[in-house]
Parts: sequence; C-alpha cells; structure tokens
Amino acid sequence: MQATDGNFYGIQPQGPGCNPDNQPGAVFKLTPSGQFSILHDFGPCNTVNSLIEGSDGKLYGAAQADSVLFSLTTSGVYKPLFQMNGANGLCPCYLLEGSDGIIYGSTQAAGQRARVWPSLSMQGCQCPSPKRQDLPPQSGAPGTRVLLWGHNL
Repeated sequence: MQATDGNFYGIQPQGPGCNPDNQPGAVFKLTPSGQFSILHDFGPCNTVNSLIEGSDGKLYGAAQADSVLFSLTTSGVYKPLFQMNGANGLCPCYLLEGSDGIIYGSTQAAGQRARVWPSLSMQGCQCPSPKRQDLPPQSGAPGTRVLLWGHNL
C-alpha cells in the first residue's frame, strides 16, 4: 500500500515450512526511489496477514502466530496493542478503520469461521478533519443540486 507519506509498505509472509532458516514474517518499507528496509521482523513461523494505515499515520496489523494486533510507526517503532487468546479470537485477522477513527476487524475462533472482536481505539488519535476536494457546480440558481467531493467526510 502507498501511505500518506508517499512511501510503500507491505508484508512479507514467512518462508515455506517453519524453521529458523526460512524468511521471517516482516513489515517492509519501499521508497519511491527504490530504497528497501525492514521496519519490523516478526521472526520465523510468524506471518503478518493484515496491514493498514490509520488516520493517525501509524501502521496497524496482525501477526498470526502471536495472535497480536500491533501498531508500527513509519520509522519502525513497534507496539503490541491487543493479545488474542482464542476466547476473543485468533488470527488470521483482517483490519479496517471506520470513519469514527476506530479500527475494526474479524478473526477466526474455535468453531467459527469469522468473529468480530471489540473495536480497537487509537488512543490519542486526532482523526483528520474533513477536507473539500471539489464542489461542482461552482455556481447556480437557488435549488441547484451540488455534489460534495472530499476526504474524511
């Protein structure tokens, strides 16, 4: 995905099998000029299976073997946020941020194909204010229908 800072971020699933010689699960950064770096290495036998950018500019994801939801700054500062234990879900996990600035997602749990876990609030998040992108038509008679285009509406 391309984040708001212009860089590209992605996930590297673990290598085949599960032994210390395999490529570990990781989150990486790629600049538009092609500079590649690993932001966080999750170690062998751990797959990152979801990564999104929150409105606070941090990356949010889920590590499967650890069953942990985490935040990661674009400079690589990792912070575990929520540990799942089976009763409250297990990864693989899929995340999205609602327009209310809260991260929602689904997990797998014993006997269930999908389960929605309690929302994860981004503490201290200053959700971005709405921004107008376009307002066609620019003028018109009273009662003219206007379309409002923008971000974070």
